[in-house]
Amino acid sequence: MTRSAAARRALADSICLYAASVPLSVSFATAGWVLAALSLIVILRGEGLRPDIRVAGVEWMLAGYLAVALLCAALGVDFTHSMIRLRADAHMVWVACLLAAAFALEPAPEAALAAAAGFAASALYGIGRAALYFIENHRWIMARGTVHHITWGEILTFGLLGGVSALVFPDTPLFRGRRGWIQAYCLLLGTALLFSQARGPWLACAVALATIAALRKQARPMLFAAVASTLVFFLAAPRLARPYSERFLSIFNPSEAANAVRFDLWRLAVQVFRESPLTGVGPENFGLRIKVLHPGPF
Repeated sequence: MTRSAAARRALADSICLYAASVPLSVSFATAGWVLAALSLIVILRGEGLRPDIRVAGVEWMLAGYLAVALLCAALGVDFTHSMIRLRADAHMVWVACLLAAAFALEPAPEAALAAAAGFAASALYGIGRAALYFIENHRWIMARGTVHHITWGEILTFGLLGGVSALVFPDTPLFRGRRGWIQAYCLLLGTALLFSQARGPWLACAVALATIAALRKQARPMLFAAVASTLVFFLAAPRLARPYSERFLSIFNPSEAANAVRFDLWRLAVQVFRESPLTGVGPENFGLRIKVLHPGPF
């Protein structure tokens, strides 16, 4: 195997490592994109190619976002604080461009399967933790993987929508003949998402699934099946389902402490917008501003 061929194999492996690690560990995901960068350097130098950093046609949107963010930071209340926080956004754009260049050279279709394995492992780990806690304490907790339960819910939502997309486009070569596995994957992630008790991801997933169903007729039976199975769970096992129904209904309870704080934050957000309607107070400076407008506890 030539040096260039070995580098291409390493590039495909690093893409799969990144895809499988994102749902589980940021550290391992970082190792994935670092290995991808090193492999890219070897390939580009060895084959005399130029990197293609186009990100599915949205590279100008990403560049525009950073430009607007820099402008708002310069006109905000604390430029230094904004710049410190913007490093994370700049890093995400850089990783997106790096992965785009990597996929352009080595498409690595197996990365989708690696990502599915990572999402499934995260879901099993979170469900297992919650089940063990229930066995020992006879009550459910907000399940979580290796991150906060809300972040875990967001990760699961992303993975679940990917599985639904695979079912909606069954003729994709990678997914052909794997419908049963994909359905089991969606059921696993949907269960884990329910166990997370993360209300924001619940709503986001519901809206996304409704949007997919509105755009693709093939998705409508799956959406109806998901709604029906959820209703059956709540009706057939009311004792087990009670924490989740109460958690969902709390979204609409104005006396809920979290909702009261959220209403205060929305009111302050309107006030901040009126002060600086065009450029705002700068990226990540909202927290600094509300301390001035609302110095006491919520």
